[in-house]
Amino acid sequence: MVFEGVRTWTVTGEDHLPVGPVEEFLDHLRVARQASPNTIRSYATSLDRWWRCLAAAGLAWDEVTLLSFTPYVASLRTGEAAGVTALPGTVPPGGLAEPTVAVRVAAVLSFYRYHADVHGVPVAGRLYRMSSHGGRYVPGLVHLRPGTSGPRGAGAPRGGRAGAAADSGPGGGHRGRLRAVGFRVRAVGGIGP
Repeated sequence: MVFEGVRTWTVTGEDHLPVGPVEEFLDHLRVARQASPNTIRSYATSLDRWWRCLAAAGLAWDEVTLLSFTPYVASLRTGEAAGVTALPGTVPPGGLAEPTVAVRVAAVLSFYRYHADVHGVPVAGRLYRMSSHGGRYVPGLVHLRPGTSGPRGAGAPRGGRAGAAADSGPGGGHRGRLRAVGFRVRAVGGIGP
């Protein structure tokens, strides 16, 4: 697709036409936020994958709940289609790396925040719950984070690892930000904590 003489990206539905709500959001990114073409491509790729998941599940985009969103996130992590479980003894296909999962999820959540702000679509409120700490968002699956005490608890991070304090806070780089939203960060090739 070409927008103002520059190649850009969009999401098409089963009818092979641009998906209206997604195109509106991508236009907002292009025009109002002047996002780079790479950002538009990343968001479009993420939303295309989400739209295919919605179509496969027979869900309307504006009626999503946390329970219907969770299988999508699991499918990103495992590489298996939402609702599919590998038989024992089979080799799972392998999912995306956690930073890529974080990007895909962030794009979908950003899409829903936009539609909540502009059109009052209530999905964003179903995927987030507000904490009592200064209005910051708390992930809906925070209870699955290591070191938490229960569904509403946000316990202390795991201890005993070198460098855990250095990269777990708000200024702790990518690892700290990923941990802050509930993603596990693993060392690769013996580098890192």
